[in-house]
Amino acid sequence: MSQVVLEQMESRSYSSSGGKTSGSRTFVVYDDAAPITEPAGIKFGANGMPASGDLFPGETDLYAQDFTVSHIPDSSYTWRVVWNYTPTGGGGQQNQNNPSEPGYLQVSIEYSAQFKDFFRNNPGLRMQGGTPDEADIAGAKIDSGGTPLSVLVMQQRLVLEETVASNTVQRRSIAIRNAVGRRNSKVFYGAQIGTLVYEGASARRISLNAYSLSHRFMYDEFYHMAQSAQKNANREVITDTDTLRRATNVRWIQPYPNLYDMNTISENF
Repeated sequence: MSQVVLEQMESRSYSSSGGKTSGSRTFVVYDDAAPITEPAGIKFGANGMPASGDLFPGETDLYAQDFTVSHIPDSSYTWRVVWNYTPTGGGGQQNQNNPSEPGYLQVSIEYSAQFKDFFRNNPGLRMQGGTPDEADIAGAKIDSGGTPLSVLVMQQRLVLEETVASNTVQRRSIAIRNAVGRRNSKVFYGAQIGTLVYEGASARRISLNAYSLSHRFMYDEFYHMAQSAQKNANREVITDTDTLRRATNVRWIQPYPNLYDMNTISENF
């Protein structure tokens, strides 16, 4: 078998204090086939074990933020995992400043979808943070003779518009250049690690002493990865011997391998 995850339901808690909510869930995890000898062997986001950014059951704005792992005494490689949940996954909040005043932050979200070439439907996502290995991604074969099928993939554009002092624009532009084309290394506005790519920012002057910066992030449910089928020496997709001749081996390709802490782009986030 594989990893077994059991939630201790009596330990599930939800609280609100000073207008802020928080939650906690405790899990027991073990593997009856290949013993988990160290915390790194626990698979998050699989078999009922939450991953960073997952929602608290029944909630719409309470996300898995951090966790602790401990070995259960007198057990055979059985571990206790305690997840803590906080609002917005650690992202910033819109404030009540005047739009022309430094420190103002406006959040906009646009949901959309994009067609991508897929060889497999319901592919596996075994990696953490969208860093793929060389293994076949499994899933249902949907290509025809090695030709991929266009599949609609859910995406989301997150736009953070902030007002900053004009004398800070130069140093902010350095932070922007460092982050462009990278994915989030931490949960950011509820998006799991690796699912957001920073597309860059635009700036416009709104007063003598202030600029408006508009930062763009793109979310992709498959961590912005592309499916690639193995090819032969003639650059032809290697297929099986079935009637429809499906691609034999398909793996993930990650065009944005570098991660970045998006909170460091601006103190207003």
